Amino acid sequence: MGEVAALTSAYRGLLRVAVVQALTYRAQLVIWLLSSLFPLIMMTVWLSVVDQSGPAAGWDRSDFISYYVAAAVLFHLTTGDLAWNWDRDMRSGDLSFRLLKPVSPVHHHLAMDIGLVSVTAALLVPVALVATVVLDSLRYPIGPGTFVLFLVAVVLGFAVSFAMALTFAMGTFWSTQTANLYYLWWGAGAFLSGWVAPVSVLPEPLQRAAHVLPFRSVLGFPLELLLGRLDAGQIATGFAVGLAWLVGLIVVQQALWHRGIVRYQAVGG
Repeated sequence: MGEVAALTSAYRGLLRVAVVQALTYRAQLVIWLLSSLFPLIMMTVWLSVVDQSGPAAGWDRSDFISYYVAAAVLFHLTTGDLAWNWDRDMRSGDLSFRLLKPVSPVHHHLAMDIGLVSVTAALLVPVALVATVVLDSLRYPIGPGTFVLFLVAVVLGFAVSFAMALTFAMGTFWSTQTANLYYLWWGAGAFLSGWVAPVSVLPEPLQRAAHVLPFRSVLGFPLELLLGRLDAGQIATGFAVGLAWLVGLIVVQQALWHRGIVRYQAVGG
């Protein structure tokens, strides 16, 4: 219990620092928020397709508008800066200083990402809620129970995203190109996450891949829940896949951490 209390106290301090840091670097925050424009651009593409050819795979104009507006917000709630920040700490030698502190560097970076997500949510979620009330084209037909599942799916999506980034970050003990490899991994996974297009409008082989790889858990799965497009079996399968990847990634990350920290030599300073 003493360790839990100490960790809880440490997180309170770390989260305060994270929020202040996110608010201090306003230019970086603005650039981060501008990435919300990408799904809105993709929305216009799909709306043009619907206008010319009719609904695509059962998705009409309102479905695409609702999907991409939610995607623009949800992306910032399930992703963070861990891969870039860890690589920076490794190159600068700041990891050495963090290793001297009573909590693991992982907790520091987790708090930083939670702080960034919290500030972003405070800015974007109220705007999205107002837009949902004002605009008839935004429809999220779910009840209270499914909405709770959606919130759980968002937390799971953030956890899977963080675990993926952290697992790749462990590669910095052996390579200086790990961050680039992670961005390549995530770039390829953007098609399977639902970031570029809803998974259900993708070709069948890509749909099958999306349902077993971790990317959909980060974005597409909670979005489909929010739009009420999943039945009970699909919801259960989606959570099972996300949890399986989360546990597997944590196991791999821990193994890499224990091997990597033994060979770690500080650089920079």
